[in-house]
Amino acid sequence: GYARPLGSFADTPGGGATAGGALAIGAAYLFKPALGVFGSLSGSLHSVSEEAVRNRLALTAEAADVRYAKRGWSQVSFVVGPQFTLPLGRPKRLALDVRPGVGFTHVVSPRYGATFSDAAGDRQHVFVSSAGALALAYQLGAALRVPLTERLGLRLGADYFYARPSFSNYNPNVTIPPNDDRTLQAVVGWQLAAGLVVRFE
Repeated sequence: GYARPLGSFADTPGGGATAGGALAIGAAYLFKPALGVFGSLSGSLHSVSEEAVRNRLALTAEAADVRYAKRGWSQVSFVVGPQFTLPLGRPKRLALDVRPGVGFTHVVSPRYGATFSDAAGDRQHVFVSSAGALALAYQLGAALRVPLTERLGLRLGADYFYARPSFSNYNPNVTIPPNDDRTLQAVVGWQLAAGLVVRFE
């Protein structure tokens, strides 16, 4: 699916994340036709803008012939929660699933690097290492289920995701080298996805 960062996660200074991709696999069990529980394991990748890299590395206007090397944001999340299902249409072939969930996410911050020519014409190299952090994750999603056969269907959904991991050696407001202070960085955004639904009975 498509992952769109929001707020400080996309801002510079801040996360500097750009639009990325997401992949998820999940399962749901229905106690009743309209009520059940679900679990979802997902991952997403976001690149970072060159503006964010330049700001993070504190490159001045005199830096010329800049060549960037960067590895973006990545995260893996697991959330669980209730699933509320609303039948739609006549006959009731379509269904709208609403899923509020909570769980954990592991987020890895970007690794930035650049080589450039300074005012004297000498080549320089600077970088900032990445860091990983575990945090609570919150998710609110809705999806339309469209049956294709008795057991197969199509799922079109949107999920809002929020987490605020605390990194020990990543601070977008401090230039290199990374300091030892812990920094909170919100990881927030929308995920839009289409997928296949398999029904077991």
